[in-house]
Amino acid sequence: MTWANLWENVTVGELHSNEMEIGQKVKVRGIIDRIPASIVKKIQKNPVGTIEGFKMLDGSEVGLVVKFDNGFSTWFFEEELELIS
Repeated sequence: MTWANLWENVTVGELHSNEMEIGQKVKVRGIIDRIPASIVKKIQKNPVGTIEGFKMLDGSEVGLVVKFDNGFSTWFFEEELELIS
């Protein structure tokens, strides 16, 4: 079972039409197999955070660093997030 199965079924490469930028509020809609269970539990309690930066992943893909209200931050693939207004 992948963490993505905890919420919506998310796959790498499923891009959003909206470009995400620093300072925007986002909601985690799924997680693709890399985040420890303890962090997943925190995210499930409150999946809304603010984009605070970018992270180069493999030379061709960029992750988004999201900071949550309880002070922790981690990075996500764009397809794991959705913009909220």
